[in-house]
Amino acid sequence: MSGPSNTAELSTVSRAFEIIETLKRENGATLTEVAETLDMSTSTAYNYLTTMTQLHYLVNDAGEYRLGMKFYELGTYTRRDLGILETIEPVLEAIAAETGEVAWFIIEEHGKAVYVAKAEGKHAVPTATSLGERVDVHCTAAGKALIAHYPDARVREIIDCYGLPERTENTITDRDDLFDELERVRDRGIAFNDEESVTNLRAVAAPVFDRDEVVAAIAIPGPANRLSGEYFREQLPDVLLSATNELDLKFRYS
Repeated sequence: MSGPSNTAELSTVSRAFEIIETLKRENGATLTEVAETLDMSTSTAYNYLTTMTQLHYLVNDAGEYRLGMKFYELGTYTRRDLGILETIEPVLEAIAAETGEVAWFIIEEHGKAVYVAKAEGKHAVPTATSLGERVDVHCTAAGKALIAHYPDARVREIIDCYGLPERTENTITDRDDLFDELERVRDRGIAFNDEESVTNLRAVAAPVFDRDEVVAAIAIPGPANRLSGEYFREQLPDVLLSATNELDLKFRYS
């Protein structure tokens, strides 16, 4: 599919979002820092920053630019637009209460796994993961739970776009090995992350279906020393399968 003919406009939009991503990553930055980071002239960076500030997407706090609450408004709207959350959130709370772990609700968007909602149990360990974060699908339990039920052609598109970067020594980096793993995920209905994305972190995930179409995944991550043995391979999967089976019935007959 061909895009618009005015590539200059597309470049301008792309540049604006590069600035937004920079301010997010750096937790704010000055005009000079933005210009240097993105290899832009100071005048060009100034024009971008000033325009986005006037539109209330940025805040100029004594010379340091940061993202404004306009993004919070948009994020809240986007999250509210996911009507499925009204059904999901009580299930996450129940999982967290039963296991004591953190339970995440994850969707796939543009080939990445996106953390949308969570509930924390009494044993939950704080991690760097945050709401809205996007992560690779090939090395995460939730990502594998999702793409295991995608057509092979779609999985290949995602691999072609992002590759299979090695995050730890346990990461699956071979295409054929990944497809073999996805077949195992389909067979057992559960996906595992055995220190494949972060060392000393394991996770279990199960897909969420809405009338036979995979729409999301629920994952339980935790420290590898606690998520081990029968607890990791059997008990947590049983909790997830019970929860996702309940959701399947709710969606099917609602």
